[in-house]
Amino acid sequence: MIQSLHIEHYALIDRLDICWHPDFSVITGETGAGKSIILGAIGLLLGERAKGRSQLAMGISKMRISASEKRGDESGAETLRSERSGDESGMETLRSEKRGDESEMETLRNERSGDESGMETLRSEKRGDESGMETLRSEKRGDESEMETLRNERSGDESGMETLRSEKRGDESGMETLRSEKRGDESGMETLRSEKRGDESGVETLWSERSEDESGMETLRSEKRGDESGMKTSGNEKCVIEAEFEVGGALSDGEFFKRNDLDFDGRHCIVRRELTSEGKSRAFINDTPVNLSLLRELGNELIDIHSQHQNLLLGKEDFQLNILDVLAHDGDDLKKYRDCYSHYLSVRQQLQEARERAVRSHEQEDYLRFQFTELYSADLRENEQEVLEAEQEMLTHAEDIKAGLYEAIGCLNAEDEVNTLQNVKRAMAALRGVSRVFSQTEELSERLDSCFIELKDIADEIERKADEIEYDPVQLERVNARLDMIYTLQKKHHVDSVAALLALRDEFKEQLASVGNSGELVAKLESELWAAKKAAREEAKRLTAMRTEAKKVLEQEIVGRLQSLGMPNVRFEVNLTSAELGWKGSDKVEFLFSANKNVAPQPLSQIASGGEIARVMLSLKVLMASAMRLPTIIFDEIDTGVSGKIAEQMATMMEEMGRQGCQVISITHLPQIAAKGRHHYKVYKEEGADATRTHIAELTADERTEEIAHMLSGATLTEAALNNARSLLDGSSCNVQK
Repeated sequence: MIQSLHIEHYALIDRLDICWHPDFSVITGETGAGKSIILGAIGLLLGERAKGRSQLAMGISKMRISASEKRGDESGAETLRSERSGDESGMETLRSEKRGDESEMETLRNERSGDESGMETLRSEKRGDESGMETLRSEKRGDESEMETLRNERSGDESGMETLRSEKRGDESGMETLRSEKRGDESGMETLRSEKRGDESGVETLWSERSEDESGMETLRSEKRGDESGMKTSGNEKCVIEAEFEVGGALSDGEFFKRNDLDFDGRHCIVRRELTSEGKSRAFINDTPVNLSLLRELGNELIDIHSQHQNLLLGKEDFQLNILDVLAHDGDDLKKYRDCYSHYLSVRQQLQEARERAVRSHEQEDYLRFQFTELYSADLRENEQEVLEAEQEMLTHAEDIKAGLYEAIGCLNAEDEVNTLQNVKRAMAALRGVSRVFSQTEELSERLDSCFIELKDIADEIERKADEIEYDPVQLERVNARLDMIYTLQKKHHVDSVAALLALRDEFKEQLASVGNSGELVAKLESELWAAKKAAREEAKRLTAMRTEAKKVLEQEIVGRLQSLGMPNVRFEVNLTSAELGWKGSDKVEFLFSANKNVAPQPLSQIASGGEIARVMLSLKVLMASAMRLPTIIFDEIDTGVSGKIAEQMATMMEEMGRQGCQVISITHLPQIAAKGRHHYKVYKEEGADATRTHIAELTADERTEEIAHMLSGATLTEAALNNARSLLDGSSCNVQK
């Protein structure tokens, strides 16, 4: 169950800390106070994806703008102080404007009446007379006088800032100007057209007004729009949502934490989610970073949030079947069935592919057989191409090779002249002759002897090779023909080696064999498919039997609870019928409902009213919470469509859940339910000087009485409403400490 919740910089929440109680608590507040914001933050904490960045950006933007306003650049701060304190010059100007002093009023009358000088100026601007053009050229050249004016405007001099303050205060002269602009007087329209034409002077003025000048215009725009410039003032802020849970139920054995390598002290779990306005997100479980899918898996075991739109799920078959499975406790059997069904789908896919391959193979059989026969008859051998290419080179250059070998033999062992071998032999004899008197020559003589033997062997080898080399045009023709065949096959099959051709030959052989065996393979897979489908059907029958038993319990429990909720003649039936095998078995389920004696049960989504659906959903949630051992359940206005005694009975049911060990938090607008909660929280908005904030507070006994009285009577608190509130609280079993 959730013990504490911390939210920082999310939507209208600046900083919020809540400590929750383990039993039945209620949350109230006016419409729009921010209850859904808190619920949305809990959803984000448990792994929901942010639906958009608007709320997050709103929270961070307001926080950044607030910081910016606190820091404030010098001119902006000076402007704010002057506005708040009403500095003498500003107040004097305001008083003079309010009094309508003669000079200002005279100017206004001149502008409104269109006196001759003003009209002359307007006509000169329209005609583009030389003086106007000269002014424009001087503005383009950026002459010193105009640049000085521009700097004055950008630096926010006193007169410019006074004009800005007068515009913000909406003084009489500024309002008169606004009205004249709305009426579209000639001077205002001419100015607008010149701004649209984009003349440089008008554009420069516009940019000076929009730029982040020191006069505080950026602060003004941030306050009005919360725009991106305010967002980017600082990059360190982020939205943080954190909660501490006391772990129970299916998580108490710690298997989830061990399986995912997460720290766990055996009792508590801390979950944190951090988000930025740029869309970045990080999640932590006990300070270990995790992905959103793991966070959602944990969240499903920690809290069940019943949002307002979930009542619509009652008409969905999957939701109804899931309720039946929860009450049947068939999780292990459902997993076993899904394994069988998955195997069945796999075999069915293999069979389909085998049949498609068999059809394609039969269509290509002649082609495959021709290709295989061609490669097989070629009688290719490994490394044949390299051997043939070497032989081709030798036969093509046989005469040159033979001539070179004979020349080498002549150098080494020519018979008609002194050759290398004879010279080496004479050198050996000379060294032996002096070895008797100079012993150092013996080693040299032995080395020459070794060289003579090696040279003699080389000469003999060269002579043998020379005798072997013969130019054979017939053999050369055979080699060339063989190589041509190999090159042709390689080009045809787009390969570059004999090894690749041999691999293709074996592949064609296998494909031809598969053509012959395709019938056997298809028959084998058909047999496997039948066996897999039979196994899946057996598991599905087991699921059907368990659901049939759970169906009886569900019908009995729901009828009993709905009768206690003001439906004495209610009929609730679970229509369980057979269907084709699917991921959830071979069952189709439909909830049938009737609240009146003379009406036959019909599909729940078609016949039940809003209040009836709310009561059915509450009854189902109570059963599911008990069956799943959910530690915490949050009801978001599940009481929609009910009131009076029925609302009180719904509250009693939630109170009972709280006593049975389930933490129940109910968001409600009904005083009957609010009075039943053992603990009462109020969500409210607070209008600050710079922003609107959402807060939540746990109410004391007196505060709770007033809150319920307001829920009964509205904004005006009457003694009758207070007495009624005390009566509701006295009639409940709640006990709120002061």
